[in-house]
Amino acid sequence: MVSRTKTLSKLWTDRCDVYISEQAEDPNTGRTIEREERMQQDIPCRLSFRRGIEAMGMIRDAQDAAIEAVQVVRLFLAPDVEIPPGSRIVVWRADGNELRFHRSGVPAVFESHQEVRMEREERFV
Repeated sequence: MVSRTKTLSKLWTDRCDVYISEQAEDPNTGRTIEREERMQQDIPCRLSFRRGIEAMGMIRDAQDAAIEAVQVVRLFLAPDVEIPPGSRIVVWRADGNELRFHRSGVPAVFESHQEVRMEREERFV
């Protein structure tokens, strides 16, 4: 019998790298700086996109509510891959597009896979 993880992994057509921020001492200045280190590389995965509406601030009634359309993004991958909350994740889609995410959430780990909610990094030119 084929395991659920092996069956699901056939859907993981994307690849990702996982980065974490660490405190380090700058050898030139002796000051503590934050640096980014790649923790995982070339991990099979799959992105899932969903649109939703998120309330912003306190809602008193339907006329007073401030709402914002948001895109909910989840990363699906094997349950044994470590993804610390707050990680930055770069995903290469099967079509070659690169997408960057940050502020990864706490992974929901299941027997067959894990799901990580992320926010899209905004890039300004």
